[in-house]
Amino acid sequence: MLFIDSQQYLDLYRLSGRKLLLGSLAAVSDRVFVTSQIADEVTRNKVGVANQFFTDHFKGLGQEFKVIGKGLPNQLFSDTVTSELQAKLKAVPDCIDGVRKAANKAVDDLLQQIGRSEDEVSRVLAGIFGRAVDASQSELDRARARKERGRAPGKPRDALGDQINWEQFLTCAEKWPQVWIISRDGDYCHKYAETVVLNAALYHDLTQKRQGIVVHCFTEMEKGIRDFIEANPVPDAQLPTPDEAERINKEQEALPLRGWMDSDDGAWDIVVQQNVARQRSLQAAITARSATMHFDNDVLPTPAPPPGTAE
Repeated sequence: MLFIDSQQYLDLYRLSGRKLLLGSLAAVSDRVFVTSQIADEVTRNKVGVANQFFTDHFKGLGQEFKVIGKGLPNQLFSDTVTSELQAKLKAVPDCIDGVRKAANKAVDDLLQQIGRSEDEVSRVLAGIFGRAVDASQSELDRARARKERGRAPGKPRDALGDQINWEQFLTCAEKWPQVWIISRDGDYCHKYAETVVLNAALYHDLTQKRQGIVVHCFTEMEKGIRDFIEANPVPDAQLPTPDEAERINKEQEALPLRGWMDSDDGAWDIVVQQNVARQRSLQAAITARSATMHFDNDVLPTPAPPPGTAE
């Protein structure tokens, strides 16, 4: 059975080579264990992730041509050369502007599709998320206890999420002789060179559920799916070629991990608003306190002179 965390699914919305992964992912869709928590997190964040990716990708478009607007240094060229260059370079800003407008239109159309879950990634994920499993009350209770005790996975400042996913995963683990876990989250796996090892506490959890269970861990989706398919042949897997696989894996390795502030749309704005509200509340309390304090004189009393000093 395959367990793929939400970060991996969201990476598909910011990978240039994602099309090469979708065929093999679709081929194993019925062998992926997925929770409602993961499906909800991906659906909630995918537009924001894609928007940030394209914003960063096209941020510098045309910046290198700003110097054109300043004109050419005449002292470096003859009048003829300068005139010819000016004529040719005049067309560049218009061309760049056209490219930018076309790119913006394409991105706008794609973001609209992602918002409606009509893009190619969302359509493939629909085949997986349609099988999402809800957490039982006992699994929710165990997840809360796991978080309160500070047990992996999950971080104290994060919302209850990873703990729910893991408790649901453990419920089914006793049925599986082997599991494949694909995650870049340090709460799950640790990577050194080409070796990826499951967190020791999580491994202990799995062995308590099923003695002798074999665990395969990967931080790149392409590597994890390929290894799973090689061990469990799947018809029409459509695996990327070795060259394509290398490009995809390097691209995903270079992607920054999403931090807690962007784990949900507007999270940072909420934090700022909460801080501002606390500051205003504190200021109001100080003002109210000051209003109840009265002095006989407008000027504070003069301190008494040191002992032995003549008045």
